[in-house]
Amino acid sequence: MPEVNPSAAAACLRRFQEYGDTEDLAQYVRLSGGDTARYEAAVRLLEPVFDPLGHGEYPRYGDLDRQRMRGYEAEIRSIAGWMAASEKADLSGAGTALLGLLDAKS
Repeated sequence: MPEVNPSAAAACLRRFQEYGDTEDLAQYVRLSGGDTARYEAAVRLLEPVFDPLGHGEYPRYGDLDRQRMRGYEAEIRSIAGWMAASEKADLSGAGTALLGLLDAKS
């Protein structure tokens, strides 16, 4: 198990919340001792959100595979919560929308 480094992890989370860079998110999970493989799979499922955000476009929520997302609900809920806590409106809004999708009946 990797060594947990709270201050370095916190810095990675802040960078993710500032820039939306999924590499910072992966580094945060690794430094926090999380299951990086599961989080990386969750990020791949969220590409219809992250890819457009990276280009200043609106996320493609309709392109999300809601069935596959259920298998990673805990990880996606964490990611969405970190996004929602961002001071950046686009990232925060996307995180809030993802949390809404997770809570919606489908």
